[in-house]
Amino acid sequence: MTCRSCGHDFCWVCLDLWKNHGSATGGYYKCNKFDDMKKDEKFIKAQTAIEESKNELARYTFHFERYMNHEKSEAIARKMIPVMHDKIE
Repeated sequence: MTCRSCGHDFCWVCLDLWKNHGSATGGYYKCNKFDDMKKDEKFIKAQTAIEESKNELARYTFHFERYMNHEKSEAIARKMIPVMHDKIE
């Protein structure tokens, strides 16, 4: 792949430089470096950190959306208070 902003070439499978690819990595369009990286302890830790960050973001988003929905509901309910008082009378 080529970055549209800076023109940097890289492999979209393993994110390594494109110039480091060739017949040794399974060919230009069949990267097997990612399979080798899966066994690396440093790579496993990085992937775990990425997954934890994704989960944390999903949890935050869930609770933020709930909070915003409650705020909207409260605003609607406050607008309806005078209408309800009129109906009660």
